[in-house]
Amino acid sequence: MITDTFSVVVFLTAVVGGLFCLARLPILTKAFHYLPPVLWILLIPTLSTTFGLTPKVHPVYDFLQDYVLVAALVLLLLATNLRSILKLGRPALVMMITASASIALGAVATFAILRFWLPEDAWKVFGSLMGVWTGGYGNMLAVASSVGASSATLTSAIITDTVVGFGWMSLLITLAGFQARIDHRLNADRTVLEDLNMRLGELHAVNDRPASVADLAIMLALGLGVAMIASRIGGQLPRYGGVVSPFTWTVVLASSAAIAMSLTRLSRLQYVGATPVGTLLLYLVYAAIGARADLRGLGAAPMFLLAGVMILLFHAAAMLIVARLIRAPMFLLVTASESNIGGMATAPIVASVYQNALPGVAVLLVPLGLAYGTFVSLLVAGACRWLAGG
Repeated sequence: MITDTFSVVVFLTAVVGGLFCLARLPILTKAFHYLPPVLWILLIPTLSTTFGLTPKVHPVYDFLQDYVLVAALVLLLLATNLRSILKLGRPALVMMITASASIALGAVATFAILRFWLPEDAWKVFGSLMGVWTGGYGNMLAVASSVGASSATLTSAIITDTVVGFGWMSLLITLAGFQARIDHRLNADRTVLEDLNMRLGELHAVNDRPASVADLAIMLALGLGVAMIASRIGGQLPRYGGVVSPFTWTVVLASSAAIAMSLTRLSRLQYVGATPVGTLLLYLVYAAIGARADLRGLGAAPMFLLAGVMILLFHAAAMLIVARLIRAPMFLLVTASESNIGGMATAPIVASVYQNALPGVAVLLVPLGLAYGTFVSLLVAGACRWLAGG
């Protein structure tokens, strides 16, 4: 097993670099279009952990998620066009609320169908799982404490979130290759996205230049420096009901600082490679997220895994219907969905796969779920308990 720090870093880096080398081969171009490298960046470390090559828990993974993820967001958000993002407002808000509501309603409907085959305290698992899927792990812990969930209950919820949530994220990334086709079927209004991408393209055509050593040094110092400062300050700020954690504060503070910097001359770093560098850092984080998963947990909670799949099928159907009605593009659908199911750690990654310049949309949406996730989850838990005859 690969356990020492340097070897783990080399392995994750080799996975990312090796896959992009393969993606350049003409014979594999079409395959990687529909199954993009980022999907394999997630899957290969997962398989390596499942078969015992890499550990499920390692300090490198924590460092990448706690600091490198934040640094990546800082670099990506330097290219924020806040005015254009705010133009996405109403459709983005509608899709976010639809995502949360459809997950909650899907959970209640699924429990009603499966309740005769579920254990007596299954309603606690559903409530805890909804805490993760409409907010985050802080919401889950708040709900679990409220309903008196046992460690076994939490384990079932975590396994379902890891396996089914992991699969959902992989599916969303895979669908990125079909984005234009799906938007056509949805009759999506891509005006704002196309306008933003066109103007960004024109700006890059005029201002792009090769990066110097000084540029790269400034990028890394800025990204990691903001991440460290935000982490230190976030660790001192108060938690709220187990929902708002130090990591939540860290991401909010760092993102706010990056958006503010995007209004200054520092935004010009995007023309010397800040976005590609930030994306590379995100891919390393993504590989670490994959390495945390272990498919050997698949058989531990089969009925809850089935329930998770049913909930997401209901969610997907509702999202497609509403997206069609309001002509929302696929980008907003997947970003709102992953903002609920994956939260701050993965929603910007998925958003950047669809629109490389717009991870900020996910950063703006995730706090909504954190704000109301606990209340939605408690309602789901109460409804499921009532259905169970409790």
